[in-house]
Amino acid sequence: MVASAIGRNLRPRSFTLGHQLLGERWVLPAVAIKLCKRAGFEYKLYHSDLRRLRQLSQRSITMAMELFILSDEQLNSIDEWQAAIDSEGYPLRLEDKTPIKTLKGFLPVMLHDAKTGFECNHWPAAEFMREMPDVNFGRNWKYVLTFRWGGDLNQVQAAWMAAAAYARAVAGVVFDEETRRLLSAVQAVQTVQDIMREMPRIEAIMRELKLP
Repeated sequence: MVASAIGRNLRPRSFTLGHQLLGERWVLPAVAIKLCKRAGFEYKLYHSDLRRLRQLSQRSITMAMELFILSDEQLNSIDEWQAAIDSEGYPLRLEDKTPIKTLKGFLPVMLHDAKTGFECNHWPAAEFMREMPDVNFGRNWKYVLTFRWGGDLNQVQAAWMAAAAYARAVAGVVFDEETRRLLSAVQAVQTVQDIMREMPRIEAIMRELKLP
């Protein structure tokens, strides 16, 4: 049974996810929950109700997620950005040669051998920070580059890899919209490592949920 298969993979350090049925609740590791949220998925796991579980997995709630890079410098070209990505050792290739200063809309990329991508746009830094009065950005930054994606695990990996590499290259910081935390470039790189480490677990859970 799908629920039972998932249950065998649970770890002690976990958070409750979803609704309650027959007095029992299924839990997933905290990192797994964060990755599901970053991918734009919210799952409600039920015990002893396989049909309902499958229905929910097929109707997974998707929403746009966003990252923002704040910096005082900009890279000059996609080639510079690709060099920064390569220096981190990420299996990501940018598939557009549009000058970074004019980026607007969907940016196609290859993750390993899979086509994916994310939206990438510029936002006036002063306006962005005014719209986030509850966030301490530490200083008045000059540039904001935004990353936006929907409910796709390849997109979440690609966006985080591209953002972390860019932030490190321009000595910037990353604002994670989902957690509302400001991350240093080093912390963003660590987040990518966490995502890459936990992604096989998330993919396995999603394969279980999407069984016909």
